Amino acid sequence: MLTIESMDRRVQKSTRAQESGEAKRRAIPSARLVQGAEGSLGDHLFDLQRKAGNAAVTAMLLQRAGPAPAPADAGVTPTVAPGGPATTTAGGTPDAATTPTPVDPDVQTLWDANTAMQASFGNDVHKFQKDTQDQWTATSSKAWFSNDIKNYRQYVPTYVSVGITNLGNWIDANISTAHFLGLKAQTNKDIQASLTTASTAILAAGADHGVTTFEGFNVRMIRGSTTSLILHAVGRAVDINSSTNPQFREDLGHDSAKLASLFRVIQTVTGTDVKSTSDYASQQTASETFKTTFSAAWVATQKTELETRKKAAAAAPTDAGAKQKFQDQQQLVNDVAAVRSTLDGYASTGFLTLKKVVVDQLVAAGFTWGGSWNDAKDYMHFEKGAVGP
Repeated sequence: MLTIESMDRRVQKSTRAQESGEAKRRAIPSARLVQGAEGSLGDHLFDLQRKAGNAAVTAMLLQRAGPAPAPADAGVTPTVAPGGPATTTAGGTPDAATTPTPVDPDVQTLWDANTAMQASFGNDVHKFQKDTQDQWTATSSKAWFSNDIKNYRQYVPTYVSVGITNLGNWIDANISTAHFLGLKAQTNKDIQASLTTASTAILAAGADHGVTTFEGFNVRMIRGSTTSLILHAVGRAVDINSSTNPQFREDLGHDSAKLASLFRVIQTVTGTDVKSTSDYASQQTASETFKTTFSAAWVATQKTELETRKKAAAAAPTDAGAKQKFQDQQQLVNDVAAVRSTLDGYASTGFLTLKKVVVDQLVAAGFTWGGSWNDAKDYMHFEKGAVGP
């Protein structure tokens, strides 16, 4: 007798034969076959077998089972969707598999304060941190930054602003030892031929050149600035005998009022307005005059003169001339008091002690002398070129 159970077994046997192994990869979950069906599986199978035969029963079972899953190919790497493991999504944000080193708070502060440089590092603070770390690791010029990467990074924004994006590498490639009158200093390679030319000419002149110190490259800003590099910072400036050939503004802490006082006192003492004088001879004469004239006795004389003019002005209150003389003398006494320690220093050595042959031959070799500048006198200083790569 053909029962539902036996017919089911025959159907399954027939199905296995037709699939030729396909059924081995296709499990038929019983829950899926009956889910949502009306009546039992046996009822469906019996009715279908009676009406359409065993082939139809087999087809129905295959249809209910659904397509078999494709076998995995061990030699093919599965496709990873965008944003999946070890990828970077739009906007450059790495996923957990490639998370960069956290940004150091000091680096973040420096980054936020220097927006102008950010494009040079892809507008990415992580890139800035990594690139400057790589630069620091590679450079042999760490001593210029006290062997501290934090100091190094502080200068990067300003150097980037003049076109130097890899500061350590730039120093390694461009700064080397220069020779001048038997002395050595680090300078940019591109001014060394001019230094040699000047040195040779000075020695050929046969006179005592008097040069005792020679300084060049120095990583720093213009005094009083946090954003502007001096030419020393790219090795295109040198200072000679700096202790006796001052930079007025720097000696006074970049105080404009004190600088004005200094110029007025020097003019009163020497009769020369060195602020507006550019030639060597006039300024060197003024330096010698100041050295021999300015003293405590001279200062005392000016104070005595102030009292005399004060009395004269008081005795003639309607005399405009007397009043003006008193005011001028009061200004002089005040000026001396404002910069007295600096004046005493210049009185002991003068403020221009370089020999004329040194200034002349460096200028002939293409250097600009800081003593020729109006206002910001810098007698020790010679420069050639521009701030940049």
